[in-house]
Amino acid sequence: MKPSMLVKDLADMARRLKPIQDSTYLFWQKAIKPIKDYSVKDIDNELVLRYRMEQIKPWGPLAESTLKMRIHALQAIWNVGIKGKFIEDNPWVGQATDYEKGHRVYPFKNFEAYSRFHNDPYFLGYWYHGLRSGELAGLLPDEIVLDAEIPYFNI
Repeated sequence: MKPSMLVKDLADMARRLKPIQDSTYLFWQKAIKPIKDYSVKDIDNELVLRYRMEQIKPWGPLAESTLKMRIHALQAIWNVGIKGKFIEDNPWVGQATDYEKGHRVYPFKNFEAYSRFHNDPYFLGYWYHGLRSGELAGLLPDEIVLDAEIPYFNI
């Protein structure tokens, strides 16, 4: 008889089956931390509900939006386990629907609020062109045309 797989082992096997970013794996580790030493076969609806109740504020450490993301991470781990035929069902499916995703509200600031950055070419690329940091950092000097009547990017 094959020994029962622990949740932490399922997460490691899922990572090998579905290559993910290191940051995703770290998030998976946070999600499984309270249940990492449980046998996967013991994760049923009752334990999932207990996980939710023990993790949500004010009884646990997590805000609704964080708990929602962690449940989605657990659901993803189980989905990979199902595809790899390590497990048969996913008790995490539908468990995050009760929680709202939080939205941060940032106050609008006009251009003058950023006056100390007005001479910074990176800031100006963000502000005037809407470039993402990777796009801006990837520009080569010969792709920036400054000697035209209206400067432009030649990419």
